[in-house]
Parts: sequence; C-alpha cells; structure tokens
Amino acid sequence: ITGYVFEITRFGNELLVSGNFRIKGTPIRNLARLNNGQWSEFSSDTTMLPGVITEYKGVLYSYVRFVDKKNYVTLSRWAGNSWVPIFKTLYPAYTDYRIPIQGITATNDYLYVIGSIDSVELSSGKMIKGGSLLRFDGKSWMTMIDSNFSNGVNEIAVEGNDIYVAGEFSSIQG
Repeated sequence: ITGYVFEITRFGNELLVSGNFRIKGTPIRNLARLNNGQWSEFSSDTTMLPGVITEYKGVLYSYVRFVDKKNYVTLSRWAGNSWVPIFKTLYPAYTDYRIPIQGITATNDYLYVIGSIDSVELSSGKMIKGGSLLRFDGKSWMTMIDSNFSNGVNEIAVEGNDIYVAGEFSSIQG
C-alpha cells in the first residue's frame, strides 16, 4: 500500500480498509477488501475518499470527502455502488478542522457520530444541533450532549448504556 490507511473494519466476512492509498500493481484505490489475504476492489469510484468507516445494522457508514465536489465532506452511507450523503451541510464547531467528523461508533442499537460538530442539516432539510455527539437509532438523529467544546469530541467509548467521551471542554451539560 502506498498512501495512508485511515480505518480498518469488519464487514461480514471481509476486512475493509479505507483511506487515501493505492495498492501497487492493481487499480485499487481508497477503499479495498481484504479476504483470505487477497485484495479486491470495493468500488471503482475514486472521486470519493472514505475516512472512518463502520457497520451499523448491515449498512456501512463513513465520513466521505467528495473530491469532485470541491472536497465536500459529510457523513454518508454505502448504497451498494456509491456513497450517499446523509448530512447536506455540516457546520463545524471549530472552524480550523478540515474534517469535522472524528469518529463513528456503532452498537446494536445506535450509531454515534463524534467530532467538532456545531450543527448539521440533514438531506431532508431538517436542522439539528450537533453538540459534538450525535446518535442515530435507524430512524432519527438526536443530539446527545448540550456542550461547549473548544475542539469537539475526539474519542468515544460505549459500555452498555454508558457513553464516555474525551475532548477539550469549556462546559458540558450546562
């Protein structure tokens, strides 16, 4: 591999590797499958760079940089042959962040999105406050933290019903 790998995740029986890379001697770029030691192409579309990637209820989610759309970055879901944006507009809490989404974590019940997220406009046009931690239950999005983060949430751990976050806070929950 030449370039950088951003994430490795299991999807069914395969490992998926995402980032900004090429696999020497192949046309494979940016997102690849590794199965039994053999590389294969996941998608031939090289205009999209997936970052953090995870599976939630059988669907792949990633923040994706759409290179052909002036490096537009948003949360997207895999639709079988391309990435479909979920967030129409993503407003970072800290404007120096190139990529406001820092992580995506899934449990059996929820998909969590963390980062430097002030608010988002969903593809439906609905606006929601980000609070740097959003939760998706398969139908709707919810703000999880009423907070003021200097730089957003940069790590999450979920243990049962408990959610732990790390970041730089100026206040949290009030």
